[in-house]
Amino acid sequence: MGWCSTFWVVTVTGDIALIGIWKLIPHIEDEQQAGFRKEFAVVRQGKVLVAHGMTFISACSVNCSSLQFVQ
Repeated sequence: MGWCSTFWVVTVTGDIALIGIWKLIPHIEDEQQAGFRKEFAVVRQGKVLVAHGMTFISACSVNCSSLQFVQ
């Protein structure tokens, strides 16, 4: 038992999760294919813009705070 056993446990757990997801999620036939414009229109929704903005600001704050430690 060493550090390799940890990776094997993670691998087996991931495989079990993958099989469970594969078995439990139903297959849905695609009736219509959405075009690029239809898919990209989601980005213009207010909640999506807020989520992207918060992600951007938090990533910037992490990078700025890490730069203070470097100097």
